[in-house]
Amino acid sequence: MSTVVGFHGSPGFHEDFAMVESKLGFKFASAADSGDGFSDEIAVGYSWGCARLVEACVKKGMPKSVLFISPYFFPEKSAGFIKVKLLRIAFVRNFLLMKKGSEIVEKFLVKACLPDAVPERVREMTRRFSRPDILAQSVLEKEDLRIDEPFKRKFLAIAASRGTRIYVIAGSEDALAKPVQTEWLGVLSTYEQTVVPDAGHALIWTRSDIIAEKIKQLIRESG
Repeated sequence: MSTVVGFHGSPGFHEDFAMVESKLGFKFASAADSGDGFSDEIAVGYSWGCARLVEACVKKGMPKSVLFISPYFFPEKSAGFIKVKLLRIAFVRNFLLMKKGSEIVEKFLVKACLPDAVPERVREMTRRFSRPDILAQSVLEKEDLRIDEPFKRKFLAIAASRGTRIYVIAGSEDALAKPVQTEWLGVLSTYEQTVVPDAGHALIWTRSDIIAEKIKQLIRESG
């Protein structure tokens, strides 16, 4: 069976895939385990993890199949020069985020899960998100990695040359990632998109059964 490699969202941890893994009966390899590159793996990205997956494909090579879940490849606006500078200073970000961390995360979870309520298990899983270093990282890494036009062209060229199957699953009511995030993938003949009705951004938590079934399909197709 092909190895499934997971690229989690931001803020996030590899354990965010736990609800999908429990339905599959096995754990994903982490993005760090991809080492020098891919071969016959199935690579799964969630939210900002999709941007990190594109980066890995361009720099390390293309896996057999790619599944983008609620892809968020690029922020709609920059965090701003001053904010970025301040967040890079540990004692400043601790002062700014220590008291507001939980409030920031709660707002994020509510928006991500809409139109569903936030599952209680998800609140338990994501308590670490409120740490100042984790919140700061979630802003800074979106400034440091840019999936710009040259990056997109490289990814598309590599995917086309290998014939890699590119799948997207997105919620019809996603409040965090707009359709423009995936339009650039449509030029690939191996591209396929599924829109889940009445679902939001956090499909790995609110529609984990659908995600698990799609991964099972990819495993069967990979032989």
